[in-house]
Order: sequence, then C-alpha cells, then structure tokens
Amino acid sequence: MLHFKQLFLKTLIISVTMNLFIGFVYAGNHEIKGQILSSDSKKPIKFANIIVKNSTIGCATDENGNFTIKINRFPIALLISHISYESKEIFIKSDEIITINLKEKMIRAEEVIVSAIRAIEGKTPIAFSTLTVDEIKTRYTVEDVPMILSSEPGIHSG
Repeated sequence: MLHFKQLFLKTLIISVTMNLFIGFVYAGNHEIKGQILSSDSKKPIKFANIIVKNSTIGCATDENGNFTIKINRFPIALLISHISYESKEIFIKSDEIITINLKEKMIRAEEVIVSAIRAIEGKTPIAFSTLTVDEIKTRYTVEDVPMILSSEPGIHSG
C-alpha cells in the first residue's frame, strides 16, 4: 500500500511539473512591438493603454510611445486608448512591428467664468497696494518673495 502511494505521489508531482513547464513554454511566445503616434503632429504618445480584446493582457506605452506585448495566439484584436485621443481597435495576424496613429479629440468640460476688477485708489472700498517692478527689484535682494507678499494686503477670490 505504501509503495502505491509513493508511486502515485511521484507521478502527480511529475505531471504537475510538466504541465507548468508546458504552460510557461507556450505562454506569451509571440511578441508584438510598436509605437503609438499622434496622427496630426507625429509625436509619440506616452502612457497610452494597449489591451488585448477579451483578455486581461495589456500594457502602456513608455515615454517614447513604444510598447511590447506578449501573446500566445493569433489573430488578436488590440484596443488602444488614451484620454486625449480617440480610441482605436486594430487586428493583428502575426508577429510584427507596428506604428499606430491616434487622432486627437476634444475633451468637453463645463464652462469656466473668470472675472476680475481693478482696484482704483479712492474709489475701491478695499485695502490694496501696487507693488512695482522697481520695488520688487529693490526688496527682493534682501527678502524672499513670501516675506514681501506677507506685508501686502491679502488676495480675495470668490
């Protein structure tokens, strides 16, 4: 009985080891390399996302817009996206080096309104001062900018 258990255990260990080895050999044995560029300026797009469709495999471009992604089968679809560019889906049938151009897109946001008034001496009912370029040049040599500003009236925003 003990001999049978030892034989079974050895067979199980060899079987698991072989399956893991085969999995590592065939996993990611294809490589797709490429660069993502802006279609308008032809400049590299950094930190774009590249995902193999219907999988958890993906990567991001580096500072020069380059990427490398390892896959185990063809054909595949790559989904390319970036917040400032229109998303794109491309189909790959073999190992290759590719260049992908993305078109810039406008990001719509809410309207921002900026308004300001200029204080006029004798008319504006708030404390203010005018710090001239000459005053800054004179005082900056002996005081830091925060020290100069601390002696001035505060800034109000609303």
